[in-house]
Amino acid sequence: MPNIHPIVIHFPIAFLIAAFICELIGHFLNQNYFKKTAKWTLLIGTIGLGVAAFTGWWGHKTVSHSESSYALIEQHQKLGFITLGLFTFLVLLQFVALPKVEKKRKIILFIMFINIVGLGLMTWGAHLGGRLVYEMGVGVQSVDHSNSIETPQIDDEFEKLLSE
Repeated sequence: MPNIHPIVIHFPIAFLIAAFICELIGHFLNQNYFKKTAKWTLLIGTIGLGVAAFTGWWGHKTVSHSESSYALIEQHQKLGFITLGLFTFLVLLQFVALPKVEKKRKIILFIMFINIVGLGLMTWGAHLGGRLVYEMGVGVQSVDHSNSIETPQIDDEFEKLLSE
């Protein structure tokens, strides 16, 4: 079975960014629709992040990688699990703590702060994942071009446009 981590990971990234944006809009415009959307999008994104962490862990066990990439894989993996823990904590704050608190302003500011930290960690983890693929070739299958019959030709009109 191929590693599906590169496919799965993009969904929680999108959901968690959208959750933060909806959270900001909801609080600045005082719109309950956006606040509810943020809450549920955060939950879906965090569940997706759990799936992505599992598929990344599984990929680490099943995808071939060089010895030199191992340290970066470990760092990427630790960041992923820390990020998952942070967003899980954020879900608990949103669904359990926030509804029980009378004065919500401080906890909302704390939630925003945790969200920014989580998105920052997620971004750094994504950067490391990109380095693993594009610099170290982890999970990438090399293609042998020595048996190529022809070199692809650029269309004449396209070449003309490029030269202008």
